[in-house]
Amino acid sequence: MMELTLLAYRQTHSSAEPVCFTDLIIDPTLQSEAGRAALLDLAESTVDGGSTATFTADEQTCIHAAIEEVAKYAPDTAQEFRRWITHFLKLDGVPFRSASHPHAFGCIFLSSRITTMSSSELATSLVHEMGHQDLFLLNIIDRLIQEQADYKMAHAPFQGVLRPPIGRLHSYFALYRMIQFERLAGLDTQVHCRLFCETRESFTREELTDYGFQIVEAAATFIGSHSPLREQRVL
Repeated sequence: MMELTLLAYRQTHSSAEPVCFTDLIIDPTLQSEAGRAALLDLAESTVDGGSTATFTADEQTCIHAAIEEVAKYAPDTAQEFRRWITHFLKLDGVPFRSASHPHAFGCIFLSSRITTMSSSELATSLVHEMGHQDLFLLNIIDRLIQEQADYKMAHAPFQGVLRPPIGRLHSYFALYRMIQFERLAGLDTQVHCRLFCETRESFTREELTDYGFQIVEAAATFIGSHSPLREQRVL
């Protein structure tokens, strides 16, 4: 899937060169010259100055421990994870711990900061990225944001900066995913619930398509139920 989206967005010119990986881990040094160039372009388009790197053995251990944590507490999410997440790529020179990119569906980007995180913290970050991957898929069938509102900026509580509606929707849905997992895992949700509610308030009805509005409202209803005992996957 990652190769198809790279090809679709013209990040690479050939679908005949699959990304080489082992246990979901991409090692840039094992790629062809064209493959390395495509991954580097992807890193730079994610963050100015971003570059690809090779995961250490300790970092790989952290990743697999976090995946096991997701499976332990959120089996439905883990099943989706196994279906959709096909790669992890390490990026250097980036300010984040984890990230996703629509040009590389199925790939989660991680930085060396993951070694400072507990398994539960990294698991929550992986679930956060699943929220982004969800919206990449939903955005294929519906634009989610009304065209005239594409560049309407408003405060995004999670990042603390001005963002357009699609950016705020991604934050909102990622928070929705995180809160579900945190409840199932018995983790504190106070901060993320506050940010979730504040992000919901940043939207106006005129910004969202009918389907986008349905997503916002369904997520709010589910989180408002305060249920730690079940997962909701499809909106």
